[in-house]
Amino acid sequence: MRQANSVKIAKIIAITVVLSSFILGSFILASSYLQAKQSCDQMQALDAVLNKELMLEAMQQLGRNPLVTPFKHFRIIRGDMALRCRCAIVS
Repeated sequence: MRQANSVKIAKIIAITVVLSSFILGSFILASSYLQAKQSCDQMQALDAVLNKELMLEAMQQLGRNPLVTPFKHFRIIRGDMALRCRCAIVS
């Protein structure tokens, strides 16, 4: 049995639509992944900068307080970030 030309054209169109949908979906998925990855990388960089700023602030506070000397752990909590420094409180 021979297929009519209209059936062949319909099959070609259907295959083209399915393949183009798959390719377009792959590009959309890749784009979403790259955006999410960039956002996470940017947040990690901002966290690193914040940690450095908190460390500097803690070291400046240590320099102002004569009762504090280095070498024991303590935590400064600021928002959802926590910073650990080495210092001891002399009583």
